[in-house]
Amino acid sequence: MKGRNSPPPTSSPPPPALPRCLCPGLPMTTLLQHLLKLTIFALLVCPPSLVSPMPVGSSSSGMQQVKQRSNNGSCPSMCECPGDFYVYCQSAGLKDHHVTQIVSQISTSVVLLDLSSNQIAKIQPKAFERLTNLQYLYLSANQIGEIPTEAFRCLFALKQLTLQSNRISAVHEDSFFDLIRIQTIDLSINNLSRIPPNTFSNLKTLEKLHLQHNAISELQANVFSGLTNLELLNISHNAALNFTHNNSFAGLSKLRTLDLSHNSLLEFSGSSFNGLTSLSVLDLGHNLLSDVTFLGNSDALKKGAPVMDFQSTLTELSLAGNRLRRIPSRVFPSLPSLKRLDLSNNSLTVVEPEAFETLLLEKLSLRGNLLVDLDRDAFSGVRRVSELDLAQNRFSAFSARVFDSFRVNSPFSIDLSENKLTYIHSALFREMATLRVLNLSRNEISVVDAGALDDLRILEDLDLSGNRLTSVTPHMVSGPAKSLRKLRLVDNPLEQIQGFSFYQQTDHIRIETEARVESIAPTWVTVTWPYRDGSQLYWSLLVTCDLPSSSLSSTSHHHHHHRRHQAAKHLLPHQKTKP
Repeated sequence: MKGRNSPPPTSSPPPPALPRCLCPGLPMTTLLQHLLKLTIFALLVCPPSLVSPMPVGSSSSGMQQVKQRSNNGSCPSMCECPGDFYVYCQSAGLKDHHVTQIVSQISTSVVLLDLSSNQIAKIQPKAFERLTNLQYLYLSANQIGEIPTEAFRCLFALKQLTLQSNRISAVHEDSFFDLIRIQTIDLSINNLSRIPPNTFSNLKTLEKLHLQHNAISELQANVFSGLTNLELLNISHNAALNFTHNNSFAGLSKLRTLDLSHNSLLEFSGSSFNGLTSLSVLDLGHNLLSDVTFLGNSDALKKGAPVMDFQSTLTELSLAGNRLRRIPSRVFPSLPSLKRLDLSNNSLTVVEPEAFETLLLEKLSLRGNLLVDLDRDAFSGVRRVSELDLAQNRFSAFSARVFDSFRVNSPFSIDLSENKLTYIHSALFREMATLRVLNLSRNEISVVDAGALDDLRILEDLDLSGNRLTSVTPHMVSGPAKSLRKLRLVDNPLEQIQGFSFYQQTDHIRIETEARVESIAPTWVTVTWPYRDGSQLYWSLLVTCDLPSSSLSSTSHHHHHHRRHQAAKHLLPHQKTKP
């Protein structure tokens, strides 16, 4: 069976609204009535389709895949019609003339028509006007180059229109005029370079608009006017987009998600986002921004700078992958509802004192920057950061008080992996009583001060893999000794793990480390692991060896702690699977 778009919810097609065009098949009595209305409303009208409502509970599931005849139409030979309401014609090699044939043949009660993955290059005006009950129209993955005026005339019941992955370079002001019940339009992955004014002005019910992966270079003022119920707008991956007018988003009072990532945007002004009074998620990642002061700061606000319209509603902000070099002091306090802030993969070298003042964050990411040090007041005034990501920077050391701002409300997770840390001093994590996950992997750490982790009483996951540790002793992890569940020590030159007592543990603790290979043969290997002294402990050996044309099967055995030498035998080669 061909892959299909999901059937729509099983509900009766809604009655058509007052239309503006005359459609074929109109009974004479209805025609006289509508001609009478013409003198009052000065409109041309489409008749309602005279069909029975869709039966409640009908769906394509379990229905026999045969060509069925509906109330007033039949199933085209190149399509599949599981019932009277769904017509699937995807991947059938259809060309332009087939569209007219299919529309003229199928029932006017159809609510879903799938013409995706064909060779349709042109949509004729009024091509679908007969299907006044149609709710879902899929035209993706064709070769359509333009959406002409009145292409979707009379589709008053349409809820979803999918046009992605075509070659559309132009839409017109009236292309979507009749779609008065539309909820989703997908124009992604096309060749659009501009959106004419008033293109969407009549679409009061539209909730989701996808324009990503096009060639749009500019957003005109009021280009989205009329979209009073729009909740999601995706304009990402338009490489040429480098400018937005101050009122580009005017009127989008219900917009909750705006994606402007992967464009060429250089700057914004304080009024660039006028009208976005409900915005919750803003993605400005992977642009060319070098400054974040357009967000305002507490000093500027005191001097009368304009307040962002989304000041009280924004919860997620991404500025990842831009050209930021510094984060100024108090640049975010105007965003009291912010929960997630992504500043990763920039060129940051400076985070000024009180940069995150008053913020109450679930996650703050500064990963993948050029930071070599942090001012001890960088986090001063922050209310909380539950997850702090400082990985992939150039830190070699931290001042003793850099995390002091977290004493009352410390993070649950800190990631300091892939830096250049050589030494963990005793005051670095003091009083961080709520920390549960600490990642120090892939640094150059050779010394962890005794007592450095003493205050981490509920730490559960400690990753020290990929460092230069030669020994691990109980003094290093005395603080979280009772709470620790995972201790990762892989890829260290360990010579000993000594003096631990685990008899008081009520739950298992998983220690991941490497064993030293003493001898090896084609089907067996003898290893020594570095555990010495302490209470009863069992360990397992997992062996995986890669050879040029085959690999040895992995095997696992459990051994008593005093058996420091163990041979894993009967390792049989097996052929590698092809990728």
